[in-house]
Amino acid sequence: MSAGKCAAQGTPIPPGTILLAEISHVLTRADIESGRLGRHAKVDNFYEKLKRGGYTDEQINGGRIFATREGIFWNNTASGNKYPILNWVVAPEGLVVEPGNIIELRNGDVSAGVPSWIIRVRAKTASEGRCGYQVAPLNPVVGLLGMLTLVGPRGSAYLYCEGIERDSWTKKENGVIWQKQPAGGETPGIQDHVTPPAIPAQ
Repeated sequence: MSAGKCAAQGTPIPPGTILLAEISHVLTRADIESGRLGRHAKVDNFYEKLKRGGYTDEQINGGRIFATREGIFWNNTASGNKYPILNWVVAPEGLVVEPGNIIELRNGDVSAGVPSWIIRVRAKTASEGRCGYQVAPLNPVVGLLGMLTLVGPRGSAYLYCEGIERDSWTKKENGVIWQKQPAGGETPGIQDHVTPPAIPAQ
C-alpha cells in the first residue's frame, strides 16, 4: 500500500484506490528505526522508505503511523502456523484509531511522495463489522505440489466485510484483495495529501 501496493498476482493497485485493512499496532519510532514492522516482518531501510513515501517525523513521533493487517498466509497446512500480511498507513490528525479497528484506507503513491491515509474507521472490531479473512483461490499446480509433499499447500486469505460488494467494492479479475474506486473516479488525497480531512469513527 504505502510503497505502491500490489495485488496478490503482482498487479499494481492504482494510487487513490480505497482498500480494507485491520489495524495491527502502532509503529513506534524505535520499531521504524530498527526496521521492525511486526514480529515476523522486517523492512530494510524502513525510515528512509517512509520519508520517501511522504510520511513525516511529526507523524512518526506522534504515534500516527500504524501497521495494518490486510491478510494472513501460511507456508503449508500441516504446521497450522499462520502469519499476518502487514503494511503501514498514517492516521489523519484527530482521527482516533485503535488496534483491532477495521479501516478503509486510500492507497498512496510512493513515487509522488503521497502516503496511504486512513479515510475512516469502518468498525471497531472485525466481529462488529462482520468482517473476516477469505481464503484466496489456490493455483492448481501449487495445490498439487502441496499434496505431493504431504504437508499441504501454502495459501493466503484476505480481509472481507459482509455485503461490501453491494456498495461498489470489487475484486479485480481473479484477485483476492477487495477494493473500491473513489466516487466520480477521483483520487482524493493525491493533490491534497498534506492536510487530509479527519473523518470521525463510525
